[in-house]
Amino acid sequence: MDVDRLLSDTSQRLRARNERMTPVRRAVVLCLAESAEPLPLSVIVADATAADPGLSAEGVAHAVSMFVDMGIVSRHGDGDAAQYTLHPAACAGAGSPQQLLDVPLVTIFEEYGAGAEAIGQQVADRLGIPFIGQSISSETFEAAAQRDAVEANFFERFLRSFTPMPTDADLVWDLASRTDHEIVTENTESLLWLAAEGAVIVGRNATKILQREPQALHVKLTGPVESRVAYASATTGISLEQARRRQEREDRVRADLARRLYRWDPTQSGLFDLTVNTASFTDAHAADLIVAAFRNAVEDFPHAPRTPQA
Repeated sequence: MDVDRLLSDTSQRLRARNERMTPVRRAVVLCLAESAEPLPLSVIVADATAADPGLSAEGVAHAVSMFVDMGIVSRHGDGDAAQYTLHPAACAGAGSPQQLLDVPLVTIFEEYGAGAEAIGQQVADRLGIPFIGQSISSETFEAAAQRDAVEANFFERFLRSFTPMPTDADLVWDLASRTDHEIVTENTESLLWLAAEGAVIVGRNATKILQREPQALHVKLTGPVESRVAYASATTGISLEQARRRQEREDRVRADLARRLYRWDPTQSGLFDLTVNTASFTDAHAADLIVAAFRNAVEDFPHAPRTPQA
């Protein structure tokens, strides 16, 4: 584990709360970072005070409680039996083996109108894990577009709602753009919290973020444009014309956002384990395919963690 990176990330989160990295907080982070197993509070107190005799048991306990509230530390159990670990998401940038959540996950990238919400919910129900939908709805995209008098400028205006940088679909990733970096960090951290116990996740660049997860199946839902437009119109109650505008806009902008913010192209097949033409199946049958693929590829023949693709 890159402990320096872990301490730096924790310090940043403390500063966001107008707090600072004190010796006792540093000692708690180091104690948990050095342990591969959950620790009871008594052990954390003993280890921290042994490393720095100037620390008090009360101070250590308070630091642990604060980190639990912040989502940096996970508590397992209650009362005196409670044990503590660093939350997997707190380690995600530190190069730790704990970066792998190692829980059942299905990520879904859908082309507009391919039925991800209905299909994903059925998959989640059958696997007994939560369903997490898109973070940006069609209505949000539509409202942003309607505020712009010229559709050709929509992509630029939409991204400016995230960042003041000049934007373009082919803009080169720029680490100096702190606003873009903050968007990625916030989305990634949020996704890791949501996925910590397993989930079916639509969008959110989950396919890219979770590409190394050994219990993850990565799915793309697609289909002929006219079939997808008709499905969206029928299931949302909007006109075919409105559905067609949404399809053209969202297929373009969601892919552009993925390329810009996470440097991956969801129009390519490289990260997907399964691609389903949902025009050929009912929602229930498409869910059957995904569940069967998950059980075959993940449960029956678990794969080793993937090597991340740039």
